Amino acid sequence: MKDELVFSIDPGLVNVGVCLYNATQDTIVYANKVQLTPSMKEMKTEAEIIPRVYKLFFQGPLKEMIDKASIVLVEKQMKRKFYLVQYVIGAVCFHEAKEYRFVCPRSVKTHFKSGKLSRKISGTSVKGSKKNHTENKKTAVELATKLFPAFMQKVTAAKRDDVADAVLQAKWYADAQRAAKAKAAAAKAKADEKAAGTKKRALTSTKRKC
Repeated sequence: MKDELVFSIDPGLVNVGVCLYNATQDTIVYANKVQLTPSMKEMKTEAEIIPRVYKLFFQGPLKEMIDKASIVLVEKQMKRKFYLVQYVIGAVCFHEAKEYRFVCPRSVKTHFKSGKLSRKISGTSVKGSKKNHTENKKTAVELATKLFPAFMQKVTAAKRDDVADAVLQAKWYADAQRAAKAKAAAAKAKADEKAAGTKKRALTSTKRKC
């Protein structure tokens, strides 16, 4: 069976987290921080986002990874410039007939029981959007390191939370796909068992009549 590869992106401008994840083997092939621009000041206009995104993701090493992947996952963004990055990636994927999906961060946090709601339930909540944002970043790195300790230690970026977000997003997708397949298989087995029981009863009833 061919390994299924997932390419996951946490969009940004200076800090972009990327991850190529082997969903079949549950291993990270590659994960690191990349950049569309070294600083916000260097990007003069929003129009620059389009060629920068195309060059980064659809030319060179990252394109090779995307080509190998079965799907590209892009974390949904709220800030305007990051939002533009998200949709440029989606547009190019659409143009190149590459399957892609925009992922709500809350779905990932719910799966891993992290985030503001989970902290509130556990009694470890913090007040203020900035503090919650900081805590989210810290938790993401801790979770990714716990799941893939050997690989996360190799990440060269000093700022690893964006990489961690990309890693967790890929892992979430694979877990969700496995759960869906298991559920479908269980439903099919139950339906087959029910059909076999109905057939057996029908045969027994026919024999009795004879």
